[in-house]
Amino acid sequence: MFYLALSFLIGILWLHVKPLALFIAAMLIFIAIQKRFTFIFLLLCFAVVVLSHFYFQHHEKVQTALFNKMQQQSEYQGVATFTQQPVKRGNQFKGFVNVRDERFKYSYYPKKEQDALGQEQQLFPLTCQIRGQFKPINYHIHSPFHLFIKSVDFDSCTATHERQHDYLKQHQKFITDQLQETAIHYPGRIVALISGDVSQLDEQELTDVKAIGIYHLLAVSGSHVTALSAIIFTVLIGLRVPTVYIKLVLCVVLIVFGLYTDLAPSAVRSIITVLFILFLPRKWLHQGVDTLGLCFVFISLIFPHFIYDIGFQFSFLITLFILLSKPLFERAQQGWLNLLYLTFIAQLGSFMISTFHFNEIQWMGLISNLLFVPFYTFLLFPLALLRFILLHLPFPFYLLDQLFNFLFFIHDQCVDICLYFVKFKWFIPELSSIWLCFVLFALLMVLHYFVKRRFVSAVFMFMIFAIIITKVPLQHTNQLTMLDVGQGDAFLFQNKAGETVMIDTGGKAIRENEVNNHSISKYQILPTFKKRGITKLDYLIITHPHADHIGELDYIMTQIHVKQLIINVDSFNPEQLAYLKHYSAKLDTHVSDFRDMSDITLTYGALKLLDATVPTSEDANLQSIITLLEIDHYHILFMGDATKENEAILLKKYELPKIDILKVGHHGSKTSSSEAFIRAIQPDISLISSGKQNRYKLPNEEVEALLLEHQSTIINTAEVGEVTLTLAHPLHIQTAR
Repeated sequence: MFYLALSFLIGILWLHVKPLALFIAAMLIFIAIQKRFTFIFLLLCFAVVVLSHFYFQHHEKVQTALFNKMQQQSEYQGVATFTQQPVKRGNQFKGFVNVRDERFKYSYYPKKEQDALGQEQQLFPLTCQIRGQFKPINYHIHSPFHLFIKSVDFDSCTATHERQHDYLKQHQKFITDQLQETAIHYPGRIVALISGDVSQLDEQELTDVKAIGIYHLLAVSGSHVTALSAIIFTVLIGLRVPTVYIKLVLCVVLIVFGLYTDLAPSAVRSIITVLFILFLPRKWLHQGVDTLGLCFVFISLIFPHFIYDIGFQFSFLITLFILLSKPLFERAQQGWLNLLYLTFIAQLGSFMISTFHFNEIQWMGLISNLLFVPFYTFLLFPLALLRFILLHLPFPFYLLDQLFNFLFFIHDQCVDICLYFVKFKWFIPELSSIWLCFVLFALLMVLHYFVKRRFVSAVFMFMIFAIIITKVPLQHTNQLTMLDVGQGDAFLFQNKAGETVMIDTGGKAIRENEVNNHSISKYQILPTFKKRGITKLDYLIITHPHADHIGELDYIMTQIHVKQLIINVDSFNPEQLAYLKHYSAKLDTHVSDFRDMSDITLTYGALKLLDATVPTSEDANLQSIITLLEIDHYHILFMGDATKENEAILLKKYELPKIDILKVGHHGSKTSSSEAFIRAIQPDISLISSGKQNRYKLPNEEVEALLLEHQSTIINTAEVGEVTLTLAHPLHIQTAR
């Protein structure tokens, strides 16, 4: 069955990563020759490849059509059913909602007068008339859509008609409410451990556990299903319950548990695997890899979208690597050695997925999992199950609650220690499909040596391989990237010597009591840094202190070491300046005024910081730093949010060359880009960073018409996403979409 599953995987990969599909096919052919497969079996493998390919090709076409339809019909006004108690963070409400018989995550910022009534807390279980907009999390066709609710007509709300599965939701609400009445300091963690619902956890807490590689322990994963099954089996065996009844109990409990987790892909994979083990004939279970292969094919056919779920990919690949290492565990005597082996092998199994999706080696995960896996498996999860059961009794369990508080305290102290070392990041540049083949081959070789107990050779080989993929695939070119940060500015320059300059960070205005989740940095900026292998910034220039230019500064500085921060000191008020200098000092970042750094010479290229500010103005736009980048005969001008008044000063004060690439001032606003200025610099390419369907309706139509009149090519992030310009001859432009 395992080889048929490999054939099934080849058919899927042929749609997306053909070289990797060919590599796995070559491996399968090699194995077939070694094991002398029959001609009939080879034909069957080939048929599975073809059928798998066409099945998922059809699924892709259907999904593409649905994605395009959702984008075209993004505005929504109609009925919505709230299926979960909303979670409040600041003045934002989050939860799940059913619209047109589909389930979506939603965010809702109520008006202040509505908030005063406290109606939002009672949205569940109601069906209401709403107005909102659907937006994809990213632009992949399998990206889930998020519903941003603009308004709720509370007068139209009616009680939701309860259906069979709603009882689980009602019970989840009951558990959540009961936990709030306990003495446990972090009731949301208990909810996460039991149901996989992390919506009640603090955003920073989630960021921290992801950073140290233990998120899979907090949210529902295979380890929870395994632990739950083991606890039930041990208890019932101890009570001398017949095996047939134990299997039935496990079947019912696991199915309910799966529904309780909203069919989380990792939970579904584990539950189906356990059920297969319980009910398949023993002769079919001789090889664990066969069972895993059967589960993979079965789940992929029923839930084809699962194969694009990162957790699902992690789960299967890690399990595969563990099963391939079975001989090693059979020879290990000490339990702690097995744990050490298991942790290393799990890291090997997760390496390829981490590299492909996150461009990062989570080396800290090797250490943190050694510490936290037994902590969760033998303490937190069993106790969480016990507390879950006891919540149905009308008695307080104060001592147990205090035990949880103590364990969470120990947990957080250990997390803080691990976080200290996380700052030493190891990024992997974006890998081609050929490099992915090399990664898979290297991982299998390391695993082979490790299973053969040649540990020193395996670890040495892994380190050499990790260094190779870190250094060799790096592109040694001069590149300018306009990051897709919505209605804001963020530009990244990297030259052939690896020197880096960033101009502005993007960001957004944060409402009162709203928590900044730094989604712009997490999903738009840092992924690009990782793909380029950038772990430090030589220079970070903040043009002026507006939120859409500086909003992500704090967070970026905690993730990437900034050597030199350049600002216009006069544009900051004393409180802002004092905070910035104090914060920068803690992170070993030197802060300079742009007038003291007017000329910056790089190994390749040079920066000129031009002063066309209006010091007497209180408008921060008029205080914008203007930057001229000269590289390989290209002249690139960054205008920040400079106005027409700044442009006039600039033309009068400096003798500007012809500009090849212009970062259009103020996102294409009518307040910038005068006719005299555009005529003087004659930009070949005009870059505009703006948000899709932004409320300011930028760029202005007159500004676009003026640029086109001067034969300038306009590139707008709202239309094409992130843009990378390779500054060679000829110029190469790559867009995200």
